[in-house]
Amino acid sequence: MPPRFRLLASLFACLAGAALSGVVTLAVLIGLAVVMRPDVGGLPSMDQLLQVAPFMGTIIALAAPALIVIGLPVQAWMSRRGWTAWWQITPPAALGGGIAMVALMPLSSLAGFAFGAWIGGLAGLFAWTIRRPDRDRRHDDD
Repeated sequence: MPPRFRLLASLFACLAGAALSGVVTLAVLIGLAVVMRPDVGGLPSMDQLLQVAPFMGTIIALAAPALIVIGLPVQAWMSRRGWTAWWQITPPAALGGGIAMVALMPLSSLAGFAFGAWIGGLAGLFAWTIRRPDRDRRHDDD
């Protein structure tokens, strides 16, 4: 990929990673609700899903700016050092998500940090999967 397109590709990956992290988190929360509350009668109704949908929008709205402001510079710094594997990208993304959650909600507890780390880790992993910075050097040689 030409260097001039890397920033645009990374920006798209951040936005898509944030969106996917919201969708996956919503699915996990619905799955946990079904498993932990079998007395409710199975899957949530459409009304219940529509009540939770703004939560997903909030996750996306919080994760996207954090990925752009924190994630892009960290990813660029890590790429310059050759740290481009998924297992090298995901932990800093999780840490950034936890810090962003605490920064946006100063009264949040350890659970808030853990939730932010979950969102950040997922968003970073999805952004890495979409962008694949580990393939840049191989394509630069072509």
